[in-house]
Amino acid sequence: MPKILIQIDTDDLFEHTTAAQDREVFREFLDKIPNDMLVEEVANRELLSDVYNESKRSEQQELMDEWADDFGYTKEEEN
Repeated sequence: MPKILIQIDTDDLFEHTTAAQDREVFREFLDKIPNDMLVEEVANRELLSDVYNESKRSEQQELMDEWADDFGYTKEEEN
C-alpha cells in the first residue's frame, strides 16, 4: 500500500482550532504518550507538587506510606 508523508508545522498546530478541539487533540496525545515520557515532562516542568495537590487525599496518604521509610518517617497507627 502506498504511503504519503505529510509534514505539519507544529508552531501553527493550534492556531486555527477551538479550545474544545485543542483539548480533544491533547487527550488523544496523552493516550499515546508513554508514561515515562509524561513523568519526565512533569518533573522537568516542576509540576510534582501540583500533581500531588490535585491527587485525592487517599492517594496522597498512599504515597506518604509508600515512601515513609525512605525519608525517615513512621506511619502513625490509629487505635
